[in-house]
Amino acid sequence: MERIIPLLPDTFSERDLWVRAFSETYRAELRPERNSKSAELVDGDLLRYTAITEAFLGAHDAGGKYQNSYTSQQRARAQWAWRLRRIQGKILNALRLVKAAFTFSGGLDYAVWKIQRHSGVKIELTEAERKRPLLTGVKLFFRTLKQGGLR
Repeated sequence: MERIIPLLPDTFSERDLWVRAFSETYRAELRPERNSKSAELVDGDLLRYTAITEAFLGAHDAGGKYQNSYTSQQRARAQWAWRLRRIQGKILNALRLVKAAFTFSGGLDYAVWKIQRHSGVKIELTEAERKRPLLTGVKLFFRTLKQGGLR
């Protein structure tokens, strides 16, 4: 919460907090998720997220909002920290994908299936592409990025 609240407006709700938290963490990965996925998760169990928030922050005010008491300097530092997390997270995820391509057979097929399942972007692999997983993985990364399969 200390990493997300500085990114929120002066007043925010439990829903605002958790939608932003999921959005930021998804952006720090190579997630093939729709932009609406964060809100869907929170809205699917809002009472749970409300209870967690109240356990950490106490009860909200009479208007159903919390006050953001972070300074502008703290907010700026938090924005920079999330930018760095996004860069680091994407690099680490890309390296994990390269490792997976060599760790088990069918790694590329699995990655393509996951991308399609989460984003709807359909990619057909040729046998020649399956024989060169590293090169194909790099090509697929850029193709998927261009088609909106990674955010």
